Amino acid sequence: GTPAGAGLLRPGALLPAGSLTSLDLSSTGLAGFPPDIIRMPKLRNVNLANNKIVAVPDEVGRGCTRLEELDLSNNELNSVSPYLGNLPVLRSLKLDGNPP
Repeated sequence: GTPAGAGLLRPGALLPAGSLTSLDLSSTGLAGFPPDIIRMPKLRNVNLANNKIVAVPDEVGRGCTRLEELDLSNNELNSVSPYLGNLPVLRSLKLDGNPP
C-alpha cells in the first residue's frame, strides 16, 4: 500500500523559497493543498494540475493576494473555497478535469 503521508508536503518544506513568484508542483502526486503556499505572499502563478488534491482551503483566498493564475485542473476536487473570488488580481482559475 501507500505509506501514510505519501503525497503530502511536510509543513515548512517550501518556506525557504518564500520569495518565489511562480511555483509548479504539477504531476507530483500531491494529495493535499500545500499549506506553505498561504505563507508565500509573492506567489503570482501556481500550477497544481494533475495531482490528487480534494479541497482548496479558505486561507488561500485570504492570504494569496498577489495570485494571478491558479491551475487546479485534473485533480479530485470536491471543495473549492468561495474566498478565491476575493483574490484581487486572480485572472485565471483552471478547474477542468475534476469530478462534477
